[in-house]
Amino acid sequence: MADGRQRWRAEWGVLLAAALLWLPVLDARDLWSPDEPRIAQIAEELRAGYAGPTSWILLHHDGVPYTQKPPLYYWLAAGLGAPDGRVSAWAARAPSAVAALASLALTMSIARRLFGPRYAAWSGLLLLTSFRFSDLAQRAQLDLLLTACELGAWLAFILWRQEAWPPHRALRAMHVALGAALLAKGPVGLLPLIGAAALSASERRAADLRSLFMPRLLLLSFGPLLLWSAAALTLAPPGFFEEAVVDNLLKRVGTGTSHIRPAYYYLYQLPLEFLPGALLLPWAIAAAWRSRRTNAPVRWGWSVLAWWVMSFLVLFSLSAGKRGIYMAPALPGLAIGCAVVLVDGLSRARRIPLGAGWALAAAAIGLGALGIWTSLAPDALGAVPDTITIPAGFGRAVAVVMGSALLCAGFLWRRPPLVRAAICGGALIGLQACVFNLLYPALDPERSLRPVAEAALELARPGERIGVVHHPSLIPGLTYYSGGTPGRYEDLPDHAAIREFLREERGQVLISEIRRQWALEPAPFPTVSRFRSGNREIKLLAPRGRVGIGRHARPHKPANAKP
Repeated sequence: MADGRQRWRAEWGVLLAAALLWLPVLDARDLWSPDEPRIAQIAEELRAGYAGPTSWILLHHDGVPYTQKPPLYYWLAAGLGAPDGRVSAWAARAPSAVAALASLALTMSIARRLFGPRYAAWSGLLLLTSFRFSDLAQRAQLDLLLTACELGAWLAFILWRQEAWPPHRALRAMHVALGAALLAKGPVGLLPLIGAAALSASERRAADLRSLFMPRLLLLSFGPLLLWSAAALTLAPPGFFEEAVVDNLLKRVGTGTSHIRPAYYYLYQLPLEFLPGALLLPWAIAAAWRSRRTNAPVRWGWSVLAWWVMSFLVLFSLSAGKRGIYMAPALPGLAIGCAVVLVDGLSRARRIPLGAGWALAAAAIGLGALGIWTSLAPDALGAVPDTITIPAGFGRAVAVVMGSALLCAGFLWRRPPLVRAAICGGALIGLQACVFNLLYPALDPERSLRPVAEAALELARPGERIGVVHHPSLIPGLTYYSGGTPGRYEDLPDHAAIREFLREERGQVLISEIRRQWALEPAPFPTVSRFRSGNREIKLLAPRGRVGIGRHARPHKPANAKP
């Protein structure tokens, strides 16, 4: 009984550590382009009802019907922003943070069901220490909401197969979770159903296949998305279906409209997404292979994880468009498998292998030394002068975290290896806290469009539009930081559009990213100010004589100017 209480405390400890890591930083910095401001702006237009009473059905982006994603995340962000009258950074990111906490709890519950309670907290700890997962937990992104919904579907399927719930109740819960996943990110939400069906087919359980695809259950999974789609189509202008389904879905999967990668992309990208836990993947793959000769419950647990991860790898590899964050729903499966081999391996060992211990100590000493170095030399991490300054406190905090981990490991060197593994997990959480609380806010000048929008508004006259040269992905962030009212910024894709914009006097202030820079006509449009750096540098151009360059802009220096 005492051992059971200790395990429950460990699981609650993982959830508490995650909440303390993610929730305080949700509004510590601006929304970073391109994804976060776009999500916040869509939710803000929904909350404000710019398109009228039907805004909650047909989403809008800069006043135009939005065709890319279903509405669940935007509904949540708009609802959270309603009390304050604005979808703030906190409201835009809170659905991700809450979904991440739910994903941790569901991951630990699935690990407990598949392999036993001793693996639950370790599964949550490995998922929490995955930098990609923690990074997404405090960003406005759809992927962790999708992950939480899919984990709910997998848990319901496991409860059904283990007969822990009445069959009708478990299957209904599974399809309700699938319906939420479809509303979160579209057809990719069906991957748990595909994986569960593939598992049942491999076990030759025809009756289970029939149960999974009963028509009345499919209404629960497909019904919400179909109802919303039908309502949106009745309100949308002509061409909405072709753009939403043919262009966005079929072409994205078939020919790739963006993020085109080779078919083998995820074979190397998925381990990178799961670092540092991916270091345990070779042993997890070997354990999954050996499980064919183990007892039935353990073998079935590894089969669930294998089909869970393989369904993502195979189906996403077939798509032409690929991004690392698309693999977020597969990370909990990897965490469970790696937790099993970690706990089993260290439970049998009297101590951590000597080579691994020295490697961990060297890594801690190296990171601590790097932290001290960066605290003494703020440009040591490649900071850009006049744009980014690495806070000295960041380096000192890293050194303190690493030093504390080494001291704890030294004092507890006689304790079981799992204790020292827990110290490593605590050190990784501490490093993430340093990054999220100290380093990320210092990156705002490079990632936020707030200073660009403020400077452009100071230059533009009332009612005047602002041109964005050949870079429409900047418009959501600029609109969001200009008050959220759509229609202020205009995309100028080529020379002809620029000349027409200037000739018709719709506006005279132009924003251009340096890698997208075009030779502008007429000539008297100098660069007033610059933002960001390198090939991502943004220039603000306006006629001579206009004043007001924004509080955060860097005044433009001619190339031949003296320092």
